[in-house]
Amino acid sequence: MAKRMFLTRCGVFSVRKNSRDLVESLSYANELLQDPGNVVTIYPSGEIISQHQQNFVFQRGFVRLAGNQDNSSIIALAVVLVDLFSQARPEIRIYLKNYSEERTAEAIERAYHSFYQLCITKQTE
Repeated sequence: MAKRMFLTRCGVFSVRKNSRDLVESLSYANELLQDPGNVVTIYPSGEIISQHQQNFVFQRGFVRLAGNQDNSSIIALAVVLVDLFSQARPEIRIYLKNYSEERTAEAIERAYHSFYQLCITKQTE
């Protein structure tokens, strides 16, 4: 967050791993998700990573939110890919997919990795 302070102006908050604040932050995110008008964006790997790093593990905080059976929020998978192709300016493609299958961390992680690979294939066609 220190590198991207502008994000705090649009409601972004960080979760400090391995701290007491983690439980508070996850409870706050879960509370936000109780209102259908709210959006919570999660980087399940725990950080913003390069699009070239294709194998990453979802962190436990994500598991706690996504696996909460009391949480009936919509889960959307998102992949953002940036390429220059032959242009001077980069082209950004955002791929979205609604997820409505099993709400376990393992199932969501598998679905995300599968979706990610599909997006990479589409991007390179």
